[in-house]
Amino acid sequence: MKHLFNATKNFDKVSAMLSEEFFGVSKNRIISQIKRGEVRINGVKIVSDCAVSIGDEVRIFLPESFSDKATEVKIIYEDDNVLVVDKPVLCEVETHLVEILKRQKDYDFIAPSHRLDRNTTGLVVLAKSPQALEQLFNLFKHRKVQKFYKAEVVGKVKKQQDSITVYFKKHSEKSFVSVSDVQRAGYMEAITEYKVIKYFQDKDSTELEIKLITGRTHQIRATLAHIGHSIIGDGKYGSEKLNRLHKAPYQKLRAYKIIFDFENQDAPLLIKLKNKEISI
Repeated sequence: MKHLFNATKNFDKVSAMLSEEFFGVSKNRIISQIKRGEVRINGVKIVSDCAVSIGDEVRIFLPESFSDKATEVKIIYEDDNVLVVDKPVLCEVETHLVEILKRQKDYDFIAPSHRLDRNTTGLVVLAKSPQALEQLFNLFKHRKVQKFYKAEVVGKVKKQQDSITVYFKKHSEKSFVSVSDVQRAGYMEAITEYKVIKYFQDKDSTELEIKLITGRTHQIRATLAHIGHSIIGDGKYGSEKLNRLHKAPYQKLRAYKIIFDFENQDAPLLIKLKNKEISI
């Protein structure tokens, strides 16, 4: 399978960058692919473990057998029109997750109505028909589906609960967002609510429940990092040193609850989900 990444910082070796992207693949296997000519930087084939600069485009071919990705997905809820599953880590929603589900059961149609980052685990809602997908899109667009997450973050969060409004600018070529406290040209509003669940004194960390009001790319991760409490294990917005200290190869972020709050006329195919809460 081919994978494409854009470097968000400088690396002395391309294997170091790819090891961060592929937590489920050993560094030795990545180096092996480099030597075989299966890696390209900005379209140029390489055969040595060379440096990567910020903004570089890196492509790699990895056989599925190299990956420790999941091969089965737990189904949390299912009816005639909708499927809700527990997405494992290292799983791309639009590709790998759908492929697994099609292997598990012979669905005529299956498509996600929203996404989770590759290293975020938890609930994903999928449609079993184009009509159901359109109605799910509409519910998410009009904020009639509430999404809740749990995250473990660095440090002690002093406020027991808060609503944070910041502004995001997405850099698609780097798969990264910039965060501002004030509105600027090209920046979109991002609203996140949280409350403290518990403190871990021995680890100097805090577990939070998080509710998304808007749905921006990397919203939870970038917002929490912006206020000084990055998610433990987050290799993009967090601290590599602290991630190693906490022995966290993946970000500790889980989509654990969804609440559907809509009227019958909003989504007639999804009536079984009306006022329904699904959690793991």
